[in-house]
Amino acid sequence: MVASAAEADDRDVFHSRLGGTGAAACFESAEVQKHPKALPVDEQRKGYNIWLWRAGGNATTLTYSSEAGRHSRSCDISADGRAVAFHSDSSLVAGVETPRGVLRVFVTNDDGASFMQVSPSHTESANSYAPVLSSDGSFVAFLSNMEHQYQEPWLARLVPGESRHDVAKVADFSGKLCDKAAVFKELQRRHGAQNLTDNLIRETSISSPSCQLAASWDGLNTWGGAGVWGVLSGQLRLSDDGRFLVYISAISSADAFGTHEGRSPVLSYNAFLYDRILGMTWQVTKAGPAGSGLQTIEEACCPYAPSSRQRGTCSLRDEMLGNCCFQKPCRRPAYVLDISGDGKVVAFASDVNYLEPRGSVVDNDYEVWLYHVPTSALYRLTNTSDADLDDFNPALNAKGDRVVLIGC
Repeated sequence: MVASAAEADDRDVFHSRLGGTGAAACFESAEVQKHPKALPVDEQRKGYNIWLWRAGGNATTLTYSSEAGRHSRSCDISADGRAVAFHSDSSLVAGVETPRGVLRVFVTNDDGASFMQVSPSHTESANSYAPVLSSDGSFVAFLSNMEHQYQEPWLARLVPGESRHDVAKVADFSGKLCDKAAVFKELQRRHGAQNLTDNLIRETSISSPSCQLAASWDGLNTWGGAGVWGVLSGQLRLSDDGRFLVYISAISSADAFGTHEGRSPVLSYNAFLYDRILGMTWQVTKAGPAGSGLQTIEEACCPYAPSSRQRGTCSLRDEMLGNCCFQKPCRRPAYVLDISGDGKVVAFASDVNYLEPRGSVVDNDYEVWLYHVPTSALYRLTNTSDADLDDFNPALNAKGDRVVLIGC
């Protein structure tokens, strides 16, 4: 597809994606271009661009750097290879200037002859990036922090044959981010303002552990869950028809619950499922208040924590700030996921044991789990019970009855 033996060190290929039929693929590279709008060769070496390969032919460049040092990266491709989405800080649309270093999401349906900017234009301090396409290329999901300091998932519907598109935010984190001033005020109420002062605790001392601790106080996420992380970058996946979108976030965005279903606090990264037709979001992973399956926080986290964070040795200051091992979960309910083409199965890795009795969870032992969307049933796919043998990076086929994963 592409080879640069003479200068392999600075001609690497990254982030390749294969179309569903296997007849086309996109990837990013700093290889010298032959694009009609390409910069001089010496300047090309300073920027990455998107390339397209079709079966029976050579790889050709789709994008170009509008200025030295600008990049186009993180591509995805439709099943038939016609639509390619990516993010870039190059000015690719006539009459629309993209500030240097500001990432926007683009789609091309004609092998780079023209580009559509999918993400709205926004301020120079915001970015839209990491797009994923539905199988037919009619929907593109991406992350953006254009409205908040944390990244939120967005979904755009592309109108076939037209340059217009409809774009909307899938999850709104307004009012759900950790309010550090409010957490500090609550710490003052619980421990006394003078006690905080004596222990050198100020509002600027509030960090992610404090926000996790605050989220566990009431269990209903009025403190915004962990509140310091948005959607995990690179963890958006669309079903083939663009109806279902799954993502991993440490901020609660669920708005649909079963009749007898309790609301689980979001204290770490969890998997969420959005249904575009119903306009509803479900929380897929629910690890319980401990965030560690059926174990308590202390049982799950303290055996592996530093001695200075253990009960009896953890300082009063650290305890007030939520830094002790027995105060907050240490596990990751969801890590790296995928959804089947039909949208019926979600696969993800986790070091949380959702099904086994206490004491059977191995710290940092990632296993692969399957979630059946129509029945909300959870199944364990792998079981190594060894911290040195992890299973992760699951990938599903269209029907969800085949799984490829990494085991090491």
